[in-house]
Amino acid sequence: MKKIMALIVSAALLGITLVGCGTQTAQQTPAQPKANVADSYPSKPIQVIVPAGPGGDTDTYARLVGQSIEKSLGKGFVVVNVNGAGGSLGTKKVIDSAPDGLTALFFHPSLLVNKTTKVTDYGIEAFELGGIVVNDDTNAFVVRADSPYKTLKDLIDAAKASPGKLIIGTEMGGFTNLQCLTFNAKTGTNLNIVDVGSSAQKNAALEGKQVDVIPQPVGQVKSFVDAGKFRVLGIMADKRSEIFPDIPTFKEQGVDIVLTKPYYFAFPKGTPKEIVDKFNAAVEKVTKDPDFAKGLEKWSVKPIYMAPDKALTYLQAEQKTLDDAYASVKK
Repeated sequence: MKKIMALIVSAALLGITLVGCGTQTAQQTPAQPKANVADSYPSKPIQVIVPAGPGGDTDTYARLVGQSIEKSLGKGFVVVNVNGAGGSLGTKKVIDSAPDGLTALFFHPSLLVNKTTKVTDYGIEAFELGGIVVNDDTNAFVVRADSPYKTLKDLIDAAKASPGKLIIGTEMGGFTNLQCLTFNAKTGTNLNIVDVGSSAQKNAALEGKQVDVIPQPVGQVKSFVDAGKFRVLGIMADKRSEIFPDIPTFKEQGVDIVLTKPYYFAFPKGTPKEIVDKFNAAVEKVTKDPDFAKGLEKWSVKPIYMAPDKALTYLQAEQKTLDDAYASVKK
């Protein structure tokens, strides 16, 4: 009996020892940290959808960012031009893409204009917003150098004298379209608004005398101005441009229109925050890269960086400005 009891006690002690050893082993094995989804991002070049034709401002700025961003991300951009319907074909393509950070949008206020004019039922809220990298405040009305119109007053007087005769070329449904509508509403004129297409196509239409005036950022027409082919009548800004101090504003000439053109990145809704943050950190570095700034000089704009939270506030205010402008047109 004593032998049996000794065996039972020994077995119990052995069990306790084994349990203790097992517990000690478990405690000594640390839990593996969760992998950050952004650690391996990007696994390949990022497809950047540009809802505009090749060669214009939006396309060029996107490509310049792509050239610089490879220094910090290790991968660059594959720019895909998806033009049409005021840019809404391109923005919808991004919305419908996988939220993995490998497809991004690079665009400007035409996304907001599309919502304002009911071309789409979505705006910036349909995306995970990235940062703003350029904000062009030199949106202008431009005529040929041989045009009789040297000021906005000249243009307004001629337009009132012959309603519907003067032709202004734009891209229907886009940012410049709203500029044209707003100008007509604010000045009581009736410029004949016709669709001629993208930025490069607007320049070609003006040079070819198919239209009398075009709305364009000054950087888009600078080479024509320098060559003595085009003249800028004024810019839609609060104050004169530091780059072009000789060009008067619309406000100086009695036309109260202020419309800026911010260029920003955005991702499909649901893209992980860690990925968006990593991308934005790389974009911020791009805006401080001298090579990027040098690339922008040709277009007469300077790099800025506006983080997503501030960019969202800015674009929401821009949306209200555009909504108000369109409401005044519809009255």
